[in-house]
Amino acid sequence: MKDREYVERERREYARRLVEIERASKADKLEAAAEFEKALTEHPWIIAERIGWLLTECYGWAEAEAANRVLAASKKANKKAMLFQQAGRLEWNCPAYYINKAWKGISAEAQAAVKELIDQEIAEYLEENPGWREEYNLGGER
Repeated sequence: MKDREYVERERREYARRLVEIERASKADKLEAAAEFEKALTEHPWIIAERIGWLLTECYGWAEAEAANRVLAASKKANKKAMLFQQAGRLEWNCPAYYINKAWKGISAEAQAAVKELIDQEIAEYLEENPGWREEYNLGGER
């Protein structure tokens, strides 16, 4: 487990970053949304790759902790959607509203393809990181 002070500092910085993304200017939000939508429609594999980065601390410890908490959530949770949103926010600084809008703007076939890519990324992460629950102090399997 990480030092308590480090953990709290990382969590505060992550929360600050999410608020900053949501409070950005309209122009910045629209620019981020356009970049995210372009990635989603032209290079959907990048979204899944960024979810892998998210899970493996490439964005920071608190970001990875939040993503791993998503994986540890109940079976009823829409984990793919939650990780999709986190990746969109952290990589493209895109607010949640515009992430949802971009998702709804692609075809059902494209959505299925993105979901499959995300499933593959999650499966790869779980296979390569058997101790992920202990790393983030998430307890037993649900």
